[in-house]
Order: sequence, then C-alpha cells, then structure tokens
Amino acid sequence: MQEEVLLKECCRRVVAKFGNPDVDNWKSEDYIALSKSLFESTGISISTDTLKRLFGKKKSAAGEYITPQIATKNAIAQYVGFESWAAFKIEYVKSQASSAQENVPNRKTQYNRTFPAVVVASVILLLSVWFAIFYTRSTEQTINVHFKALNNKGKIPLLVEYGFKLPPDADTSFFIELGYKDRLFHDPGKNILKINSGQSTAFESYQFPDWHKAKIYRGKQVLDSTTVYATYDKWMGLAGFYMNPLAEINYVIASDKMYFDPQYMKEMDFLPTKHYLTEFRYFNELNADGDSCVLSSMLQNSSSTGGKSCFDVWLELICENGMISIQFVEPGCQKYTNIVVSEHYLDGRYNDLKVFGKTFEVEREVKIATEKGLLKAFLEGNLIFEKKYSKKLGKVKGIKTRFKGCGSMRKTVLNGRQIQNSGSL
Repeated sequence: MQEEVLLKECCRRVVAKFGNPDVDNWKSEDYIALSKSLFESTGISISTDTLKRLFGKKKSAAGEYITPQIATKNAIAQYVGFESWAAFKIEYVKSQASSAQENVPNRKTQYNRTFPAVVVASVILLLSVWFAIFYTRSTEQTINVHFKALNNKGKIPLLVEYGFKLPPDADTSFFIELGYKDRLFHDPGKNILKINSGQSTAFESYQFPDWHKAKIYRGKQVLDSTTVYATYDKWMGLAGFYMNPLAEINYVIASDKMYFDPQYMKEMDFLPTKHYLTEFRYFNELNADGDSCVLSSMLQNSSSTGGKSCFDVWLELICENGMISIQFVEPGCQKYTNIVVSEHYLDGRYNDLKVFGKTFEVEREVKIATEKGLLKAFLEGNLIFEKKYSKKLGKVKGIKTRFKGCGSMRKTVLNGRQIQNSGSL
C-alpha cells in the first residue's frame, strides 16, 4: 500500500478535527495554529514548514512529494486518535478489507463471475492486515533501555546526564526528546538528541527554569520517559519572538511591581513595531495541588508599551501532568485567543472565547481556581469562564505570566501566599 495514500487519509482526518476544511486557502497563521493544536494534543512539535510540505503547500526543489519522518507521522496519527502511525495503518487496512467484503454482490450470477476475484482480493487484504500486525509487533516489542536522568532536579543551569542501555543491534532510529514544550517559543530542532549504537550516556544543559518530560524513542515507539525539574529561586524575565528561542532579559522591580523597561527593550532590539513576547516565570517547590488551588496576579499591558497589536496577557499554571493557560487579548482579537485546560485546547477561531477580549491599560486582577476537575477563571473577582477536565494536573511545578510587549506583574499569590523573589512563598 502506498504511503502517500495513507498520509492523505490521515491528513484528511487531521483537517476534519482541526475544523478548517479550506486547506487550499490556508495562510501561515493557519499552519501556526495547527502546529500549536498538534503540540497541545500530542506533545510533539511539528514546524510550520513541515506541515506545509505535508499538506502540499511546499514541495521539494524537484517538485516531488517528500515522505515525512516517523515522528511527524506518529504526531498526526495520535492527533486523530491513534496510538501511533503503525496503529493507524492497521486500522486503515482493516477498514479497507471490511469495505471490500461489504461490496461483494449478492446476486448468484454475479457471485459466480466475481467469486475468484473476490477471494483473491480478500486474501491479499487479509495478508496485508497480518503483515501490518506482525511487523508492528516485531518492531515495537518491549525494549528495556534502562532510561534514567541523573541530576534531574536542581537550580539552573542544570546539566542533566541521561543514562540508557541500547540493544546490541541498535540502529540509527534511537533518539531522546528533551522535553522542551513551550508552544510559543519552541525550537523543534533543539528538542531532539540523536543517540547511536555504543552510546550509554548523553547530556543536556537546561538554561531556563521549567518542568520537562524527556522521552527515549526507537523510531515511532516511546520506550521510556523521565522528568527534569530545572528550578530557580527567583522570578526570571525572558523575551523572544514567536517560534524562536528565548533570551533572559533584565527587569525592573519597583516596590512589589515587576516590569520590563521599554527603553531597555528597544536597546535589545525588541521594538514596538515588532511582535515580541515577554514573560516572568517561577519554578521552584510550590507545595500545591494543581487540582485544588487558587492562583491570582495583578497584571497590566497598556497599548503604549504592549507591542504592535492585541496586547495579549497570559496567566499559566504548570503542573506535573498538564497545565492551565488563559489568554486575554484586546477586544476584536479574540480569534487569536488560546485556552488550555489540562487535556482541552480551545482555539479562538472555532470556540466562543469573546469573554477573553479585555483591555489591560490599568492593573487588573486575574485569578484561576481549580477544584474537583473544574477550572474557574475570574477577572477582578467576576467569574467569566468555566471548563471541566478529566486528566488530573498533579503537583504545581511553576507559574508563568506572559505579555505581548512590555507588561507588568504584581502580587502573584498561590493559595493565599504571595510568591516572593527571595525564593519562598
């Protein structure tokens, strides 16, 4: 069976789930939105260039169709509900076999004429199913690679030593996914660490505070995973452009208010005419349950310092098994709003998120509260949004506030205790 046929069918299902069927007229922002949606659903980052090639927007220099890597095929298969690309192939072959049997004519004369052909076709399809199952089982058999991360918790810069034991016949399909998962600043090329036969260790230096889940793969198969907790006893200020690496940026503290100085940002080439993002993040022991907590912060992002447009404001709660992310934008920009509630990813283009169209010309209190699988979002004490979720978030690992442009943050409180820059609650 041609791989291109399978890819077209899987892409068709991806488009159906994504909810924007007019693929021929997709623009760059559509591919960016799909990349975000795929990442939130699967944890696998696919660049917009890869997606454009996958959907035929871009082709090779020779105009040929390029078969994507197995990680990409796994991601789109998982996005539409399958465990892996191999599982999707098996289901598709089975469905084709079933369809062929249902189309066998019932009339006796036609039966007599077509019986040999139907038998041959059925045998071929059954053999295809058997081969797909056998191949998948033989290539995805359990392999114990003894994957572990030494020194996987500590202050940045954190050098983590990954230990593993590859089988003697290891090929080039083994790699480590390092767990960089930020959906706005992620650089896909820096998330993969290739490993070769004979290796038993690999190293990665985590420069910014964050919570990571690293995985070791053999081709499409996840063999094992481990976590990395890079901490810092202060709020860290960061800035960057969409889909580009972050850079640490100095910020100003006046009383208990933290902000990025616009003049300093200009000197660092973060100009008001550009779409850039700033954020504060805090990752340290917070001793809180993500499924039963209250987080609030006084946030501001005025049009005079908030970048080029929309003046976005985020508040994010990062937990061991998932996250809560709410995003406010200037009224009229709600199509760009994205809300994450554990396993749920809500895109403003296909969900009614008008309540998140708010201005932050002055300080406003944003609060999120979780209890018994229900998220509640408040603005200045008023409930504006609720969403149920089923996947437990687990322990709180970190907090992020983010702005499009130079925003400010004051009095960030978790469960009644203010998070101070001294490294304590």
